[in-house]
Amino acid sequence: MDHQSFAQLLGNYGEFIGAIGVVVTLGYLAIQIRQNTRSNRVSAELECLKLLTDWVGKISASKDAQRLWDIVADGSETLSPEDSRQYIWLKGEFGWITQTAFIQHRRGFLSKEAWAEFERMQVGMLQDELTKEWWRNRETPYSEEFVAYIDRALTGVAEWRPLVAARD
Repeated sequence: MDHQSFAQLLGNYGEFIGAIGVVVTLGYLAIQIRQNTRSNRVSAELECLKLLTDWVGKISASKDAQRLWDIVADGSETLSPEDSRQYIWLKGEFGWITQTAFIQHRRGFLSKEAWAEFERMQVGMLQDELTKEWWRNRETPYSEEFVAYIDRALTGVAEWRPLVAARD
């Protein structure tokens, strides 16, 4: 074999090995991207759940918030204007949490199952008369897309059992 043929043979082997290296690198990158996407999804779900847990903790730690929640769930009394505002602030805060979950779901970071739970809770939170009135008459701080989505979800509610009072 002459020198030029040997050099060409080595060049062909080099190109072949280089091509294999590119394929292996692309495969490795695909695996890393998939793992990163999974990690981002888990992080987004955990963050949304943390927001929800913090909100529930806020109500659990406040006798006044519990009292408002129980009065509305019980339905036996009418809230004062001041108590109504406080109650709507609690519900409004939950709306922000749900909108955060909605955005994460739309971006592909929240699973369908996780989003379905948030959607179910949000629709449920809008079932008492005080909150229904607020939602209908709102000048909402929420995005138009989120409001439209929740409005569509509300029309599909066949039956919703109201949340019972915490003392029951």
